[in-house]
Amino acid sequence: MKKILLTVLSAASLFAADTQSFQLTPTFGKNYSDSASKMTNSDLLYGLKGTWQNAKGFGAEIGFESGSDILYTGEDTTTSLTRVFGHVNMYGESSYDITPYALLGAGYEFLSTNIKGDPDQGFIDGGAGFSYNLFSYLNLNLEARAVYKLDSEDIDYTGNLGFAVAFDEGFRLNQKGYPIVPKVIYEEALEGIH
Repeated sequence: MKKILLTVLSAASLFAADTQSFQLTPTFGKNYSDSASKMTNSDLLYGLKGTWQNAKGFGAEIGFESGSDILYTGEDTTTSLTRVFGHVNMYGESSYDITPYALLGAGYEFLSTNIKGDPDQGFIDGGAGFSYNLFSYLNLNLEARAVYKLDSEDIDYTGNLGFAVAFDEGFRLNQKGYPIVPKVIYEEALEGIH
């Protein structure tokens, strides 16, 4: 437990010391329920997330996504879902203004109508995407995630499109170009543990 705590604190201190930008990203997408789920696919998910990024290729984000009028399978009843989440992001090398990234996180899903024993519940999720730098302060993000629900054990899949507005360390629109300059930091994080 002590090693896990030290690893998290070490990574957090490295991140906080080198925060280079903040992005605010409105998102639009779709939720795909697996065949065992009690809910059908959503028509539209919309959301908002804030992402802090550092020059070493790591980031942390918090956000929410919401969808309405989602039918339960075999029912005329609909529900709305809202998910709040936090992720840790890792960015790859940029090429032709495209930066791939992976994310891992957790959150909580709230439903407006709970039937068939489908509760509000926690989830863990992971995914990947890429960010295309349109302007120094605007990026287009495409992302896919798998969402594993802890109580019902259903897996949902989400895909979304986002427009990330990038701010520099002074919370001004970023005029310096794309802020991510990935470096190898795994070794640095491990050095902080020893």
